[in-house]
Amino acid sequence: MAHSIHTGEEAFTKVFGEPVWQYHADRPEANDLMNQVMSRESEAMIDDLVAAYDFSPFGTVVDVGGGEGALLAGILAATPGLNGIVFDQPHVVSDVLLRSEGLAHRTKAVGGDFFDSVPEGGDAYVLKWVLHDWSDEKCVEILACVRAAMSPGGTLLVVESVIEPGNDPAPSKILDMVMLVLNGGQERTREQFETLLRRAGFHVNRVLPMASSSSSIIEATAIEANQK
Repeated sequence: MAHSIHTGEEAFTKVFGEPVWQYHADRPEANDLMNQVMSRESEAMIDDLVAAYDFSPFGTVVDVGGGEGALLAGILAATPGLNGIVFDQPHVVSDVLLRSEGLAHRTKAVGGDFFDSVPEGGDAYVLKWVLHDWSDEKCVEILACVRAAMSPGGTLLVVESVIEPGNDPAPSKILDMVMLVLNGGQERTREQFETLLRRAGFHVNRVLPMASSSSSIIEATAIEANQK
């Protein structure tokens, strides 16, 4: 933590000799453990997510950085008729959970790099706990790929902690430090999200807190070229 405070850089690379994502890619056991943890955390929030947001208007939802598809499975289970794509790095993404939930006919798993491209044609793109892993510049790169892949009129749903103004204690502020130490990321205020998303060509429509979670749903739509 001291290294990150003094330099503004992530400490993980200094301690382990490589960035956190490469560390997991090189160690299958560590990668599997992280996937399990992320899946359990997604399962814990799914009831709040589908209670706070109605996915029924969409035909296809793309879960960007969705790992094993736990979040997508919960969304599809709560939304009959909705199809889904889970997208993540090839060594991370899996459809085993989706098949075990009887959702194989409504889903597919796609491997790739969200700095290059994401699956096209989705009506809604979900990024859960993705942007807080990255600097503003890297987030703009990710969001630009999402915007390029979206169907006309598509919706972006960012699930993240939103830091409230003031100096009162909050879990999001602890997580802000954790993200800096691990990978140089950060939590953000609503104003910071609005600025970041506008840089990437999106307009924030609303922010929906989830009942028993420290995260919120930030709904955004693409800004037309003549509106910028």
